[in-house]
Amino acid sequence: MKSEKYFMQIYKKMLTDGITRGTVVKNKFKELYMSDLSVIIIINLVLALTVIELLGVVVVLIIRNTVGGSYKLNRIKQMA
Repeated sequence: MKSEKYFMQIYKKMLTDGITRGTVVKNKFKELYMSDLSVIIIINLVLALTVIELLGVVVVLIIRNTVGGSYKLNRIKQMA
């Protein structure tokens, strides 16, 4: 939702700058807003990597619990 509002603000600014001029608007868009877009892209990449890392940790914990749990269960059965 925030990104949609942000891009709507950019679009409104472009309209006020005069969107009928075509290439002038594209150049203004690149000059004024490209740094903001690169920051958004970098933040999204960092968040995506964080989510992937957390999913990896969850998978490792699940595997350790299931494999370790079955190993412990077999050891208890052998002792009994």
